[in-house]
Amino acid sequence: MFVKQHESEESIAFLCTALQAVSILYSGGPLDPGVVTSDHSAGIRSGSISVMASAGFETCWPHLSGKFGRGDILKKSHPRWESAQEQCQVLHFAHTDAMFKRLIHELGKIWGNDDLELNRKLWNVYMVDPWDCWHLNVHPSVPLAIASNNVIEGWHEHGVKRVVGSSGDFKGTTEVVLTITLPKIAYLDGVVMADALNFTLQMDWLGRPLYEAAAKIVQDSRRYRVVFPSDDTGDVDTAVAMDEEEQFWEGKKTCIIYVLSNHSSFKKLDDALISKYETIRRGERPPYTTSWGSLVKLCQGLYKVEVAIDMKACIPCEANPFKLLCCCPGCRHSGICSHVMAATHVLMRDHFPAEKNPICNVTYMIKRLCVPKKAHRPRKPKGALVIEDSSDEEEAALEASSLVWG
Repeated sequence: MFVKQHESEESIAFLCTALQAVSILYSGGPLDPGVVTSDHSAGIRSGSISVMASAGFETCWPHLSGKFGRGDILKKSHPRWESAQEQCQVLHFAHTDAMFKRLIHELGKIWGNDDLELNRKLWNVYMVDPWDCWHLNVHPSVPLAIASNNVIEGWHEHGVKRVVGSSGDFKGTTEVVLTITLPKIAYLDGVVMADALNFTLQMDWLGRPLYEAAAKIVQDSRRYRVVFPSDDTGDVDTAVAMDEEEQFWEGKKTCIIYVLSNHSSFKKLDDALISKYETIRRGERPPYTTSWGSLVKLCQGLYKVEVAIDMKACIPCEANPFKLLCCCPGCRHSGICSHVMAATHVLMRDHFPAEKNPICNVTYMIKRLCVPKKAHRPRKPKGALVIEDSSDEEEAALEASSLVWG
């Protein structure tokens, strides 16, 4: 966008209409984005939504965090400059929109109405509708939507410095930019573009640290709780009989796994803790949580892993056959996390033995992944008539058939 001041609604609407025309011409249909992410710009929000009405909207958290660090929102000499940053970061990691709104409500009691700078530059800008949409789970049904423009801005940085060669190409006349620079970016970007879009998480991307974190959860039964809630009430305290678990696959039942976070101060998951957590997820104040610190401790102490209601919300992965989603930052950023992998292991071990898959056994995969071999000399080739040892694939298959689901 070539604008001297802030982007206007009309200019953004014109740009989005042009994008739709290009998409229809070359792809056979219009763009249907799940989310539009931008900085605090009324023109971008109004212009994009006017053309892509079905898309959600979220405010870019890194922009807000960066403004804090530079002192644009609050001066660094302000008494709440450091604490307000930490409190806003807690808001960013909220697990539901209702939890986010409740935390804002409780934060308002702490800040009060007397600090004009805080209320004018922060509260009246980022804590009210329609700009209070910068936490990780604003749009849980849209995978990898994390209220951040860093990805697209990283691509822009790549295009300017690597594809074009130097930022000087953008400092010429408007005619040069439109006729030379932008076509050059479009051409070179098309050359390096993948032949096919891959929306599947590959097993090669799941490293050993992820499996090790999942194994720590699996090995301590106090850190997780599996619940099959009833269809009628959805009450997590009401579990169905074990012989009805097969209905899980028919879509008649759902499944919830609560997992303590790695930095949680809670030692054990019990009914009282889960009830408090569900209360704050609904946007209500849990009993006996009178301070901001106790609310933060509860909100960051555990995560909820559940079956995706919309299958589009879950990125396909062989290590996640149950289509589980977690509200933690890792799952929102990458599409899978140690909580999902631990929950998959537990479900296969305790509830769905017929679905056991070796790659979902975290203990087995730790042994198979990245195991350094001891230094040794190459063995002497054997004669053709001597039976060779079994291949690595055969050994792996034999080991997998006899593995233990601890």
